[in-house]
Amino acid sequence: MKVMNIGGKVVSIGNVIILPGETKPVPDSYAGNAAVDCLVEHKNIRLIQDEEKEPPASQGQTGEDKSGEEEDGGGKKPLSRMNKAELVEECRKLNIEVSEEDTKDMLAEKIRAATAE
Repeated sequence: MKVMNIGGKVVSIGNVIILPGETKPVPDSYAGNAAVDCLVEHKNIRLIQDEEKEPPASQGQTGEDKSGEEEDGGGKKPLSRMNKAELVEECRKLNIEVSEEDTKDMLAEKIRAATAE
């Protein structure tokens, strides 16, 4: 994944140092990391998805078990695979109130409830 430093301070993710305004690739193993999610939430960094790495949503994926993973209603990424910042953004799109205390599970449940109506 690629990370853009949109804050005013140097950010270090693993052994990758990103100066303000720079975009650099970081290992995919940091996706979903609590510290990275916190940097996204506080608008210090922005995660940039690699389109060439992820297959388009229109192509069927055979052989993958996706049971138990609900989509958020738009054919997008399943809620269970979204990080907290993505869930917060989805809540804002749906005009769902979000608080600092909300966990990923709480946000996903709010989205499910709002889209089930």
